Amino acid sequence: MKKQITLGLLLFLLNGIIGSANAQVVGGYFDKLAELYEQGQYEDCAFKSDRMTLRGKYSSDPEVYLYLAMSYHQIYLDTVLNKYPEYEKAYELALKNLVKAKRYDKVGEYFPNNDFAIHDIVKSGIPIMLAYTWDGKHSKAASMMRSFARLKEDQSLYFYSGAVGFFNYDKKLGNEVVDSILPNFPQVVKKARPEMKPVLADGIRLYFDYLMEDYYIDSAENLIEIATDFFPEDTALLRRSFMPFDSLRYE
Repeated sequence: MKKQITLGLLLFLLNGIIGSANAQVVGGYFDKLAELYEQGQYEDCAFKSDRMTLRGKYSSDPEVYLYLAMSYHQIYLDTVLNKYPEYEKAYELALKNLVKAKRYDKVGEYFPNNDFAIHDIVKSGIPIMLAYTWDGKHSKAASMMRSFARLKEDQSLYFYSGAVGFFNYDKKLGNEVVDSILPNFPQVVKKARPEMKPVLADGIRLYFDYLMEDYYIDSAENLIEIATDFFPEDTALLRRSFMPFDSLRYE
């Protein structure tokens, strides 16, 4: 009997773990969308919710857009589905519709109860955002951050927006953010979620590169010395720490 109870408890826990990966919208009303999503039929859920947005009565329903965003996010995470041409922009559609869901939730019926969706979709977008800046596509990275800012407040993303601003014709924003964040940088790093640590490190890289390009050599050297203490395993920062600063200074 004890074994049966233990096995039953184990199955219950496993179902809870699996179910959390396919969690439906909290406080939702659309049973069919919930059923499709819970069963992993993300294409069907995306199609149905997308069609619903075209109907007047659902055109500004936050739950419909939330299911649409969550479905596209799951399609983006699927290594088979995301190879199909029709899902080439699955992540962009997930983010776009999540922003709409948040905007249409005028009375707080769905957020913060469904903030897990914001966390998951923003987390998935961070590597995309970082890749944009490494490829020199700073305007695309800035566009993503504007969407993130509509979803959540985060000092790591705020710092990154300023660092990108130096390369995206917005030095005013860059200076404002740096002046606000750098004096409290140790606390910002300490409070940052694990997925935000690379954002902070890459923000330092961008700000360092800006300082070097404008020949603020002393400031750049001081910055990189501090940064490598916080991110000792970041190879981009380590490479910069070995630059011949003395020979780069004006005579």
